[in-house]
Amino acid sequence: MTITEAHFKYLDDLRESGETNMFGAGSYVQSKFFLDRMDTRYVVTQWMATFSDKPVDERVKAANEAGIGVIAGVDRYGENMPTQMSAALIRSVIEWVDFVEDLP
Repeated sequence: MTITEAHFKYLDDLRESGETNMFGAGSYVQSKFFLDRMDTRYVVTQWMATFSDKPVDERVKAANEAGIGVIAGVDRYGENMPTQMSAALIRSVIEWVDFVEDLP
């Protein structure tokens, strides 16, 4: 899936509006762009991992050029420390999260 500037601009605007906590942004993105659940989580995760004061086009380019996906992590000092993971592993994590969310 290719992330577009429209995805990140929408998420930036949603964040600015304060309408939802960004961990709840998935349903907004899914409705707006008609994405399936996995692609929605990928877009939101990449937005979170690349969020900064940089222009949207630079962030989108970084997310797409990674080609292997980026998940944001935090080191022991509380600093943002991106961790690169394979796309297959990201998909596995997303599928696991979906499974856990569906548990009673």
